[in-house]
Amino acid sequence: MSDVPPVSIPLAELPNEVMLDIFHRADASTILNARSTCRSYRVKLSSYDFVTTLAQRWKHHGCSLLMHFCYPSSLMNSVDWVMRMDASSGYTMPFHFPFLLAYEGWFHIIGVENGILCIRYSSMGKKSYLLSWNPVSRK
Repeated sequence: MSDVPPVSIPLAELPNEVMLDIFHRADASTILNARSTCRSYRVKLSSYDFVTTLAQRWKHHGCSLLMHFCYPSSLMNSVDWVMRMDASSGYTMPFHFPFLLAYEGWFHIIGVENGILCIRYSSMGKKSYLLSWNPVSRK
């Protein structure tokens, strides 16, 4: 045992490089959970640099990444789109959900397990639905 007491540093005070390196080594569910804790994490863990570095690290696992982009808009509540990126090639393609969203519609990806997406959505903004969906088989 050391005579020096351990020093605790609040996670918010860690340098960006250290924090992002920790999250680069984490699994997808940990990253998604961390993104939902605060705005600062959501911005950092959704940045282009973080996603591309993450894709390079996951390249050897033969997986795909889903990227959800959402920006505030003066014309609508927000502009949303989802892209699928093949981690090995870096090729991106649009990702189409099996439902249509109207002006007041919304969606939330609740989780992913073994390639099955769990999505809560509302086409008209009033009644919401829960959907389990396999994007490969489109069922």
